[in-house]
Amino acid sequence: MRWEELTEEQFDAAIYKSGGLCILPISSLEKNGQHLPVGAKGIIMESIIEEALKLEDVMVFSSATWLGEPACFATNAPGEPTNFRGTIQISQELQLTIFKELCEEIVRNGFNKILVVYNQNEWSFFVHHAIGCMAYEPVSYALMSKPAVNASLSSADNVLKTILERRADFPMITDEDIKTLEKWAETGYGENHATFADTALLMAKYPELVAEDRYDADEDVPSNKTDCVTSIWGVFASNANSIHHPNGKKGFAPHGCTKSIGEAILKINAEHMADVFRELKKDKDCLRIANGLSKIQ
Repeated sequence: MRWEELTEEQFDAAIYKSGGLCILPISSLEKNGQHLPVGAKGIIMESIIEEALKLEDVMVFSSATWLGEPACFATNAPGEPTNFRGTIQISQELQLTIFKELCEEIVRNGFNKILVVYNQNEWSFFVHHAIGCMAYEPVSYALMSKPAVNASLSSADNVLKTILERRADFPMITDEDIKTLEKWAETGYGENHATFADTALLMAKYPELVAEDRYDADEDVPSNKTDCVTSIWGVFASNANSIHHPNGKKGFAPHGCTKSIGEAILKINAEHMADVFRELKKDKDCLRIANGLSKIQ
């Protein structure tokens, strides 16, 4: 179910059918090498959600790409604006305000569970920070988060394993695709930013948006400007990562990607997403935990 596609009279039935669960997608406009568009992450996220809805129906609010870039990823260095065309920046204070009020409005309309789905690692910092901030106030709903792409399930070795175990479920995969996945499984480096998995996932539904002739246009050459902090897990490491990989691509050029491999990775992620939807629709513990936290404050 899509929020914007319903009439006002249809919401009561939609709330019941979705088990009170509303999905809030958040993504970014950012550089993804020279072979993928700036909106690739959001397009991939929407594709996974769309396929998951075919397996388990829930309410989905419109994608929030308009929230801009994650505050921790939007700069080339502290205090410096990004030089990339096609991206937008909104202050963290306004992002938090919009996010908080949007959640409150979703709840006012009758939903008591919100799952924030994001498809950008740097958004996880914002989402977790926002959820942490909101935990200090009394709430009557459960606020949770999940990445759209499961990095482990999307790695070449696990994709290959799943396909071989369930060969009949992936008729689109060719023998050549198997060889390609075997090659990438050896590298262990296929699920990084704007490389193999991202490229394949976008190719699954929108092959015309993938510029295969630009795979090698900007090799992932680390700038080595931030070696001292790249091992720190947190906002500073995320910001440093954008400096360390100035081309917006972290990994090897995604040679060998095919639409059929992308369809397989999309199917795997959509099935996983649908499982999460299914469990959260019937789950009551998340509401008990949320109400318990409210009473503690």
